[in-house]
Amino acid sequence: MPSSFKEYHFAEVTRVTTSKLTTKLRGAVFFKSNTLTHGTEYPIPAEPSFPVKGQFYVPKVGEQIEVEIDTGTEHVVPKYMRYVYSDVEDIDEEFKTNYPNRQGFVTPIVRHKLIFDETTGQRLVRWVYSQPL
Repeated sequence: MPSSFKEYHFAEVTRVTTSKLTTKLRGAVFFKSNTLTHGTEYPIPAEPSFPVKGQFYVPKVGEQIEVEIDTGTEHVVPKYMRYVYSDVEDIDEEFKTNYPNRQGFVTPIVRHKLIFDETTGQRLVRWVYSQPL
């Protein structure tokens, strides 16, 4: 039995699979990576792997993700593990208040926000609807 060795690569989403695919592939994305594919699209879509139960988000084309490849398996199926903060854009101002107890999510296009703050005495859950520009 081969030993398990996992590689991690930063990647950019190139395509999102369609809902016509099997349930297993819902949320899967195609990607390209400078370190894994030298900038060309990987032939197999990366499946979502979320460490938090109940979390589901499909990254959009152009978003950055981190891809995990387990090279110790016979059939290599890439998994995307998390979303990567852009090295160009700063985090949203809402998340700088009470850092690191404030967490949440901002959609990439319209910028809707879902914010959770677990700071003692300042706990909150806020949903912000942003009107498209």
